[in-house]
Amino acid sequence: MYTWSAPASADKAVRGHAAAAAAARAAAAAAATAAAAALTIAAAAASITEAAATVIALTAAAALALRAAALTVKAAAAAAAATATAAAASAAATPVIAAPPLQPLPPKATTAAAAAAAATAAAAATRQQQRQQQQQQRKQHQQQHQQQPQQQQ
Repeated sequence: MYTWSAPASADKAVRGHAAAAAAARAAAAAAATAAAAALTIAAAAASITEAAATVIALTAAAALALRAAALTVKAAAAAAAATATAAAASAAATPVIAAPPLQPLPPKATTAAAAAAAATAAAAATRQQQRQQQQQQRKQHQQQHQQQPQQQQ
């Protein structure tokens, strides 16, 4: 019996087509991977660009804030200088009136004042002693009243 077999060249051709198809599939997968990588890189570049724009905007805002602060300090210094100048001019324009020199009290008046102060202090001490005596008398009186009911029982 005779069996037919395909020529060897046909077998080689089929194998070649299979290899080409596998290579095409691998190339397509590589192309898809490359496209995904390109998209990732583009997204990263966009993020970096956005971050750079944010940094630039923040730097500009900080520069404006520093400029405003410098102008405020400059204005405050000018106002302080103007106030100091006005105060100096006012002080220079105000006449100075000298007070008459103090005269010592005559000796009799000093003695009389000292005697009056001593009398006032003595009167205050006397009043203080009288108050203390009255308080002691009240305490004794209260103690006596408290002891009497106890003795009657």
